Amino acid sequence: MCKCKNFFKAGIFGTVIGLIIGLFSAKKSGKETREELKKKIGQTKDKAVDLAQKTITEAKEIKQKVEKNIEKVKGVFSKEEESKEEEKE
Repeated sequence: MCKCKNFFKAGIFGTVIGLIIGLFSAKKSGKETREELKKKIGQTKDKAVDLAQKTITEAKEIKQKVEKNIEKVKGVFSKEEESKEEEKE
């Protein structure tokens, strides 16, 4: 989970740095720059939403796999307990 957080933070940081550099090096009027900035912010928001949705989907898939594995382990332990009880009798 740590890697996902770091990846997300790095993406946001890179986007902000890119926007700042773009603003300082722009040779456009203020109005044009603001319009471009709004567009880029919208694109960044869309990317962030997509990334969040993918992350949620992957987390749900991992959760399902973990739950299946837990059930398998429980089954193995219950079989072992049954074997031990039969040996006692």
